[in-house]
Amino acid sequence: MTMNLARGLAVLAITTLAVLTNGARAHDEATDQEEVLVQGQRWDELQVYVRTLSEAGPTDQLARWMTYVCTSVIGVLPEHAEMISRRIAALTEALDLDPAPKRCDPKLTIIFSSEADATAAQLADTYTVALGTGGRGKLVAFADSDAPVRWVNIVNECGEGCGLMNSRIRQATTPAFSLMLVVVDNTALAGFDVREIADYLAMVALTSPSQTRRHAKTSVLSMFERERRPGAMFGLTAWDQAYLDALYDLESNLNEKQQRERIEMAMRDALE
Repeated sequence: MTMNLARGLAVLAITTLAVLTNGARAHDEATDQEEVLVQGQRWDELQVYVRTLSEAGPTDQLARWMTYVCTSVIGVLPEHAEMISRRIAALTEALDLDPAPKRCDPKLTIIFSSEADATAAQLADTYTVALGTGGRGKLVAFADSDAPVRWVNIVNECGEGCGLMNSRIRQATTPAFSLMLVVVDNTALAGFDVREIADYLAMVALTSPSQTRRHAKTSVLSMFERERRPGAMFGLTAWDQAYLDALYDLESNLNEKQQRERIEMAMRDALE
């Protein structure tokens, strides 16, 4: 009897161990599959983030600032203007751009207006030739937009000098922003803190993102389209910072496809 009981317990132990082992193995396999799925989903979301944010210019390349950004903020309290300018300056310096001189002609002008439609239309009408260099469609979109913030820029196609195109992935051009105008609709800012506005404007100023696409929830650029969680503040996200770091580390003569792919890879490394 005792021997039979011992044998029974031994068999039970072996069976239980097998079940537990198989269960653990199945759990590990399921976890690995889940991690692969999560990583794949995150990679898909990152690609969507880059494609909805970035917008190539006439040379089919992504432009950026190549030197200091002298900012002028009009239409708000001086202390708010200073906060916005300082936020943009801090980010440009973190991206290894030269600091702006104390006295300089504005390259980035941000206009807060309670009549944003009229302000944008007047700018587009007065400076049609200059502001239309990025494409007539972009200028029309700037004038006709009803978004809380709209922008238009002038790009120097030879920001870092132009040469001969020596491959299918490298262009002769190196586009750089030379001037940007941003119009902010004061009537759409209720409930937003100036720090949130500053981060939003900084992301706009440093990337000139698409104005026609819906931006990812992982970007501060979606803050006008999202509900605010109780007690939370909008601001530059880890994805936004990774995008900025990647954009400003790019070789400026790559074509758009190569630029986007390299941004995606750099962001993937930074966010892992």
